[in-house]
Amino acid sequence: DGQQAPAEIPCAGGGGGAQNGQATLNANGILGIGNAPQDCTIAGSNECATEQGIDGVSPYPYVYCNTAACETSSVPLEYQIWNPVAAFSSSDTNGVMFQLPGVALSGAPTLYGTLTFGNNTQPNNAIPSSAITYELDGQGQFPTITFNGVDYADAGFVDSGSNAYFVSDAATLTSATGITTTLCTDNSFYCPASPLGLSLALNGFNGASGSATLYIDNADSLLSDCTGCVAFDSLAAPSGTNPSNDFWDLGLPFFFGRQLFVGIAGAATYPYGYWAF
Repeated sequence: DGQQAPAEIPCAGGGGGAQNGQATLNANGILGIGNAPQDCTIAGSNECATEQGIDGVSPYPYVYCNTAACETSSVPLEYQIWNPVAAFSSSDTNGVMFQLPGVALSGAPTLYGTLTFGNNTQPNNAIPSSAITYELDGQGQFPTITFNGVDYADAGFVDSGSNAYFVSDAATLTSATGITTTLCTDNSFYCPASPLGLSLALNGFNGASGSATLYIDNADSLLSDCTGCVAFDSLAAPSGTNPSNDFWDLGLPFFFGRQLFVGIAGAATYPYGYWAF
């Protein structure tokens, strides 16, 4: 509501400065592509109205503050942050199509894409018959992703907000590919000894199945060879430290060279939403 949050907020100590203007954000805006019509709505149920948050474990995702203290709080639907597409007054409220061109192996200094509102509502947003539609499960994820014969349940999703792939861990990838995979000098991204190709089996809640191959290259080499680049299609980082806590975040590189349709939850046919590509 425009009020300044009190200094006692726990996250104030480690969150950095407020990026509430173009100069401090260093961008015109942040684009989020999601399946939820509101922050906490899954299949028409407001998960923020229950004792726990949307994952059934964490507290409410909203923090209420007065002049002296802060606490987590349930939030009615009308006061949650809305997906703007779901709030359109037009017929194009059921999703978006996000299309980015392919990116060279060495990276790209600029990248221009298209965001089209609505799925199967206009001639320019029809989902092609060649696309596979993966319905999300109740957690908003692929029910299973299989890698190297191991099924990862509720541990995989598509996310344009991730600047790289966030997948598995270095030891697991080394064992599965036979290629030594370590973290880079700053311990963030992967720096494999040679490029990796990871084959994944994807499954939807509707029984749809398909596959995807992720390519991972040495981040130190990529970033040093193309210092002015803003996009890399083979940049990846670990998601966990061992197979028990690994997950598969198909980040922005997964969108390069694809038409990717994001279905917003709430439709009778796909109550949890979907991804189609």
